[in-house]
Amino acid sequence: KSKAACKTPDTPCAILWGVSAQDLYRQGLGKSLAKFQPLRAYVEYNGCDWVVSKDIAQEWKHWKLAPFWTQELSLQHWQVRWNMAHDCTSLSLTKFSTATIPAKCEGFPGLLNDRAFASFTKSRVFNGPGTDAGGVFDSAYDLFLQTFGPRLVQRNPPYGTAYVGLRLPPNKTHDVACIRRFTTPLLKHWPHMQKVFVVNVSSEVLVDIRFVLGSQFSVLSSASSSDARGVDLTLDEVVGLASAAILIGDSDDQVFSLARTINVHLRVDVGRLHPWCFDVNKNKTCG
Repeated sequence: KSKAACKTPDTPCAILWGVSAQDLYRQGLGKSLAKFQPLRAYVEYNGCDWVVSKDIAQEWKHWKLAPFWTQELSLQHWQVRWNMAHDCTSLSLTKFSTATIPAKCEGFPGLLNDRAFASFTKSRVFNGPGTDAGGVFDSAYDLFLQTFGPRLVQRNPPYGTAYVGLRLPPNKTHDVACIRRFTTPLLKHWPHMQKVFVVNVSSEVLVDIRFVLGSQFSVLSSASSSDARGVDLTLDEVVGLASAAILIGDSDDQVFSLARTINVHLRVDVGRLHPWCFDVNKNKTCG
């Protein structure tokens, strides 16, 4: 719906996107997707196409993510278009990949530029009420739901009933003090919610969490530290948290923030009790 409400350009334009899902993961999946969705909206609003090669399209769909592109090219055709396209000198894209040139542009040079992009992300067009209320975009909420749609539909939730999603902070020691800090909000605000899905912990830390919470709680985890981690596991964690009735985590953690964003929009038309979210870093509820 949002795409149908976008502009029709006088001159055809496109971004040839050479960034894979693995590239986004290496740059930090939560952070990268949070930056990509506004860019995606900006490009689409200006009536420009997203063009990808067949291998990037296959990899994206392999991870059960919905296509964002309007054109998918064979590798031979992609290389021809890539060689003929010009660098996107007016639009900063290097943050999405370690590649020297992560994308190229077709069309009028400078049509897509950083200044206009910054204005777009502050405008009512992007932050407005969405197409159902006569607008265009509802920030990046609809785009996140579209991207994760296939994975959300095919998800196998850890529990058949409502559960708490808990993510411990990355790159920090998950000792008993940390565990108590992240489980105290659960015991204080939602002691009746005794099914807990924990992500980003080792099997040893999982044992400690079960000990701290007590035998009345059922605690499951996405994977142990010995499992092969990567795009698939991170996406499973996001979907597991996004499907939870209650969320506990750290707002500075990009994966937690991404999951919370999707969680909010999944339930935008469904009533829910408040509070349903706790930000341990700020020591206050977040929803």
